[in-house]
Amino acid sequence: IIKYKNIKKATMKRGNMTGKKNLKSAVKKTMLVSLLVNSVLILAFLVLSYAEEINVKEKIKQLAEIQTQFENKDFKERRKALENLSKIKDARKPEILKKALKDEDPIIREKSAIMLGKEKTSVARDILLESIKSNDESLRLGAIGGLGEFPKDKKAVSALIGLISNKDRNTRWKAIETLGNMKSNLAVDALLKVVKEEKEELLQKSAIESLYKIGSKKSILALKTLTKNKDEKISKWSENVLKILEK
Repeated sequence: IIKYKNIKKATMKRGNMTGKKNLKSAVKKTMLVSLLVNSVLILAFLVLSYAEEINVKEKIKQLAEIQTQFENKDFKERRKALENLSKIKDARKPEILKKALKDEDPIIREKSAIMLGKEKTSVARDILLESIKSNDESLRLGAIGGLGEFPKDKKAVSALIGLISNKDRNTRWKAIETLGNMKSNLAVDALLKVVKEEKEELLQKSAIESLYKIGSKKSILALKTLTKNKDEKISKWSENVLKILEK
């Protein structure tokens, strides 16, 4: 019995020692795995940081080349500069586009304004709000198109509604078209007024199309009102777009 007890104690002692060794081994393995994971994460961070640094340097280089290209006397080269700029996303882009709004080439001025709108920043919006006041038609029309990128901006919508009564026919047309593309319910009353009071058929038809594009309950109600207009053309145009909306 005594021998059995001694053997049992010795066995338990060896078992405890083995358990401690296994525990230490497991702890070491866990520490090694953790160290390895941390090393991989640090390496990944360094690689990403280096890649980002290269990307920033590349952007700086590209922007410098584009700005040099904008100084070229050949308008074709400056148009290429604008095209290259459109492919870059950078916080400094609006300032470059702002300078391009003063370019000698009307196409560059107009496209620069449209591109500013696509930036969708308050800085870009404010530049465009000033640009719609310009006497330069190309810049003004481009700025109207650019403001079309701000459908939920009350300042942008309000400014475009104000242009509906502009003396320039093309400006009125562009504002009417853009408000329709924006699908702004705030423009319904102004567009309805255009249809009723504008003398040019093209602008009346454009206003009806914009009411159709908006497609809200309010714009549909406005179109239904226009189906009873004394002018047969207006009533017919309104009926046609309502049929499409009701399908």
